[in-house]
Amino acid sequence: MAVSHAGGKSSRTAPGGVEQAPAATRPFDVVEFDGHRMDLRLTIKMIDPFGMEQTLELQRVWILVILDVYTRAVLGYHIALGQEYNKDDVAATIQAALTPALPRHYRIPELIVKEGGGFPSAIVPQTAFACWDWFRMDGAKSHLAGDTLIRLNQIVGCWTDNGPPATPNDRPYIERFFHLIARHFAHRLPGTVGSSPDSIERALSDPKGDLRLFVELPELEDMVHVLQSNYNATAHSGVGGKTPLEAMAYSVRSPDWEVRTVPMPLRSNLCLMQEARIVQIKGSAASGTRPHINFCHVRYTSTILAGNSGLIGRKVRIYYDVRDIRAVKAFFEDGTELGVLTAARPWNLTPHSLRLRQEIHRLIAERKLILTHDECPVVAWTRYRWRQVKTSKRAVNALAKAQLSMVPHIELPPPTSADLSTACRVADVLPSTPEIPPASQCETVITSETVPADPPKPKVLKIRRTITF
Repeated sequence: MAVSHAGGKSSRTAPGGVEQAPAATRPFDVVEFDGHRMDLRLTIKMIDPFGMEQTLELQRVWILVILDVYTRAVLGYHIALGQEYNKDDVAATIQAALTPALPRHYRIPELIVKEGGGFPSAIVPQTAFACWDWFRMDGAKSHLAGDTLIRLNQIVGCWTDNGPPATPNDRPYIERFFHLIARHFAHRLPGTVGSSPDSIERALSDPKGDLRLFVELPELEDMVHVLQSNYNATAHSGVGGKTPLEAMAYSVRSPDWEVRTVPMPLRSNLCLMQEARIVQIKGSAASGTRPHINFCHVRYTSTILAGNSGLIGRKVRIYYDVRDIRAVKAFFEDGTELGVLTAARPWNLTPHSLRLRQEIHRLIAERKLILTHDECPVVAWTRYRWRQVKTSKRAVNALAKAQLSMVPHIELPPPTSADLSTACRVADVLPSTPEIPPASQCETVITSETVPADPPKPKVLKIRRTITF
């Protein structure tokens, strides 16, 4: 009120007593995280319902980056499709920063990473699965989501420093990194929108509606990967002229090097995209309704659950991957595993995410999407979105996001540490999987020499009496 009466427009943020991140004195002390909307128009090639390939223009995509403050190294990144990124995209970025970076096959022939480039988790093995102490971010809703804070506090084990919004100076390193990406990368490609509607880059790079000149999404993913790998191998004035990877390697060789890492039992099945929920088993013996659970408007059951009416009324904890919810894993309150529960038809036919199912049910409630008997809802939703691609870029982004999630992600880690440690010991004992030769090398000609002389004899198995439910 005092500022308003004095003729001012806004007042600065009042100082608070919330603990803030200290100055970084070693790697993984403090990391900064933020998302940047790429100043670039993109296209993607998709197969329409008639089986023909079409080139469609996407909405502008987001790039989410985690940057180490002490060494200025990029630890991990993620490209998010959509008008805004959500908590699932934040989780994907955190998982990319924790897990070791894998080699990538580039679609552009001349695109290579320069010598010494890459990500710390791949170049410096001691930093694989390394956890940071402070996570500095702004006040975006996806950053402050409950699931995001749970992942950071319980899995990574770090403190969060939530800075005020619209104050880029509180996170200068990640903002400077995004400025370099915009100025030296996005603004130099065809189809760039520049930093403003009247920017000179936008006028010079306008392809005049020719979609063939736009950058495709797979090409952007390759270029961003090479860009950040080369950035980690470029001399930086913030670390005394050394590269971020050299600064990281030097810190590892220090006698007082010490960093927290993800526990060994969790490394083999680290999935930050997993969420949990407690539900109650429904059913009725009087009406003949078999036991099941309700999750996101769909019934889930299994052979074991459907055949035991004594479980009706008990509560179970289900674990599901938000990228594919066709199946969930259920556990009782004491930790006993109930098993995998599968969604009822037709929701178990096509891979789909949690957000996609929520959108389908919203469209059905609004009478915008009408399903026929036993029709796959995902297929019907795809036809509905394809009718909008000519007038809505949001529909193109939705189709592209659904297409990228068609790979099933059903494997979920169990919550008990004993099972995880057992799986880890088994993985250490088993030999590595041999490389499968091409099909042309696997052809075998059956002759009389390859057929055994004596036919195989069956072996009688003795099975103990087992009580199952």
